[in-house]
Amino acid sequence: MAGGVRATYGATSGKICFECKLTETAEVDLPDTEEPKHFVRVGWSSDSANLQLGEVALSYGFDSTGKKCTNNEFTEFGQAFTAGDVIACYLDLESSPKQISFSKNGEDLGSAFDLPEDAQGKALFPHVMIKNIDCSLNFGTQEEAWFAPKEGFQFIQNAEKDTLEHGTRGPASKEECEVIMMIGLPASGKTTWVNNHLNEHPDKKYNILSTYSVMEKMK
Repeated sequence: MAGGVRATYGATSGKICFECKLTETAEVDLPDTEEPKHFVRVGWSSDSANLQLGEVALSYGFDSTGKKCTNNEFTEFGQAFTAGDVIACYLDLESSPKQISFSKNGEDLGSAFDLPEDAQGKALFPHVMIKNIDCSLNFGTQEEAWFAPKEGFQFIQNAEKDTLEHGTRGPASKEECEVIMMIGLPASGKTTWVNNHLNEHPDKKYNILSTYSVMEKMK
């Protein structure tokens, strides 16, 4: 199963970057039909996007299979990467149009995405999604970067505070939490109701606990 995580702070302006180093692939016992058995996807996403990087709007990823993705559209880009490689993720919010680009082991792979108008003014957060592989991230806390950033870019850790935005904060107390349990016959419309409710309340960021939501993450 793949899992994603997003950084606490996102950038609203400037030329920002971070690094992701693939450190080790895990030994797995999976059917030959399940491919890929290991992957990493790195990039940027808005606070409103889910954690499946590159599979919804305002979510932009570069996959270890050598593909870029946004809104669940995958296209060939750059090169595949594996354990030992370092991918740098660049966010240029000063260019016109604003752009996302990547490098592999210090080699610039060029622009991957031009940001659409509906992304203007929205903070974009470092995001990584992994399946059966370990990685380390450098937001700028290391004494030395694995590879020097491109000219004009700085690590997000070193960005001015007024150019950063904090992501969604969790509930401060149990009283603020909410759990909804669906009970009904098969094919009675439970999933449709849930999907509609999520679309109507995106600010609540519900987590769906169900068989189909787990299967979606196992693709």
